[in-house]
Amino acid sequence: MLHQSFVTVKDQEDNGEQPAAPASYRQNRIFGAGEMADLTRALDWSQTPVGPIDQWPETLLVTVNTMLASRHPMFLWWGKELVQFYNDAYRPSLGADKHPSALGQNGIDCWPEIWPIIGPQIEDVMTNGQASWHEDQLVPIIRDGKLEDVYWTYGYSPVRDSTGTICGTLVVCTETTGRFLAEQRQLTSQEQYKALFELASDAIFVANVEGRITEANHAACKLLDYTRDELLQLNYADIVAPSERPRLWSARDALLHGGVSVEEWHHVARSGSSLATEASAAILPDGRWQAFVRDITDRKRLEQDRSRLIGELQQQRERLADLFQQAPAFFAVLRGPDYIFEMINPLYQELMGQRDLIGKSVREAIPEAEGQGFIALLDEVYRSGKSFVGRRTPIHLARTASQPLEERFLDFVYQPRREPDGTISGIIVLGVDVTESKRAELALMQTEKLAAVGRLASSIAHEINNPLESVTNLLYLARETALNTETREYLAIADRELRRVAVIANQTLRFHKQSSKPQLITCDDLIGSAISVYQGRLVNSSVGVEKRKRATSPVLCFEGEIRQVLSNLIVNAIDAMHPHGGRLIMRSREGTDWKTGRRGLILTVADTGSGMSSETAAKIFEPFFTTKEIGGTGLGLWVSDEIVQRHGGTLAVRSSQRQGRSGTVFTLFLPFEAVVR
Repeated sequence: MLHQSFVTVKDQEDNGEQPAAPASYRQNRIFGAGEMADLTRALDWSQTPVGPIDQWPETLLVTVNTMLASRHPMFLWWGKELVQFYNDAYRPSLGADKHPSALGQNGIDCWPEIWPIIGPQIEDVMTNGQASWHEDQLVPIIRDGKLEDVYWTYGYSPVRDSTGTICGTLVVCTETTGRFLAEQRQLTSQEQYKALFELASDAIFVANVEGRITEANHAACKLLDYTRDELLQLNYADIVAPSERPRLWSARDALLHGGVSVEEWHHVARSGSSLATEASAAILPDGRWQAFVRDITDRKRLEQDRSRLIGELQQQRERLADLFQQAPAFFAVLRGPDYIFEMINPLYQELMGQRDLIGKSVREAIPEAEGQGFIALLDEVYRSGKSFVGRRTPIHLARTASQPLEERFLDFVYQPRREPDGTISGIIVLGVDVTESKRAELALMQTEKLAAVGRLASSIAHEINNPLESVTNLLYLARETALNTETREYLAIADRELRRVAVIANQTLRFHKQSSKPQLITCDDLIGSAISVYQGRLVNSSVGVEKRKRATSPVLCFEGEIRQVLSNLIVNAIDAMHPHGGRLIMRSREGTDWKTGRRGLILTVADTGSGMSSETAAKIFEPFFTTKEIGGTGLGLWVSDEIVQRHGGTLAVRSSQRQGRSGTVFTLFLPFEAVVR
């Protein structure tokens, strides 16, 4: 049947008739699966010059179905309009710019950018039936939005119908861009390698696994004084020192396992002389190994001389560095106008605390220095070339990032660092930290002030006592001779007030003159005597006193000194509540200092005054610090704290300025054995 059918179709074609297709064939004339088969079936071909699929000539159907079934990239131009067909294998070469719009489109409309190249080739096929073949042809096309260089290997073949008429052009092609460019790069690399190989200043040897030299460049011939032909007759072992040949084969075996070898060797020239060389060797892709050899004979000689000089310089440098490290002054070398730390000695590092300095600028490493004028001083020295000398200069430094600024005092010199041509390249810093000396001077001045104040207070108290004693005697005589009862009562009141003045004067004397020996005293006596002195002032200031006494055991202490402490606390409390008045709370109890484990007396002096800020509370125990302006000396709490410390106790303070809950609480702890007998 197949044979009979074939004959019938053949006979019909010979008679010039269009053979009738079987019914199943007419129902589905485009076969195959895939995107392009689906697109070909779905396209409305009636809108194109080729017309509907059921009107296509047999030759077009056969060619299109053959193309769609092929896995090789294929393309078809049909008719004089060159209507386009292509298969799935060709689709990736089109890119998103032309797919799928290229299907059914006229060739010249689809390919305007390459028509000058392919147009004449297609014309030759369509007109003359001349097939063509092109290998690695550059045909740039617009792909992904840009004109791209693309290389193709392709053939153009005429498609003829049964009468021999040329109906279209079939393209069988392969994009070869990647392979072609890779081959071009390889050719270029090979040419470059050959040029570099011959022009290289280093000697280059290539040898096979057995060591026979297969290639050598001009520098290799010159190095060993051989001709190229002579070298190609030698084994690489022939041109190294005999003592190094075992190492040569070990190095070769290591190369065969991967890696690169860079070692020093002794090569032997034609004359027999030995050359110190440095050879870099690696395995080539073809299994041979290649060595780059450089003559380092002169370099080795220079290295020996340099090693000797370096050794001498190193000894001098170590001596200088040792002197630098042992210098009794801080020392630093700053580079350039940014003042980068190049060198510092231990004393400079100690001054600056735990911070990184080397390689950093002064601004970066010591930011607090700029606001204190030190950067400006460095700028002036760098600009003018004149040294600067600072004496007893204060500077505030943060020894660590978490600590506050600490005041130090320095004697220092900023010396310009000059190069041999006289230009200034940096600053040399040399100095001494005189903080302790400065503080000792300040402490001595404060001690002298305190001593003068004490002497003055003692002198005033002593001078007051003499007239007080006279007035007291006169009051006694007046009271005894007075006839009027009312007069005697007034005189008794005056006598009582004068006795209070006498007590104050005696206490002032005791503040300056410490008691000769400690005494046992109870908290009742301490609080009672302290309160009695200020009874009148408490009444006048509208201050009520609350006493809460729980302690019963006596304390061994210098009574006058502890009374002085309580007196200072009471006076401060009264001042804090002026002028509105308030409550003064005096409490006592027995307790333990948990830091030392000692038992003792705890006295609390609290007021309902205005309170203190945290900044003020932190400074109240410093000498000459006062918030009372002209009315205060700033010595009371400082002296009180010193007294308590001498007794082995503690004096603490808490204060609040909150509305409705303001006030200050001083807590005094005295061990029962505050003073050793």
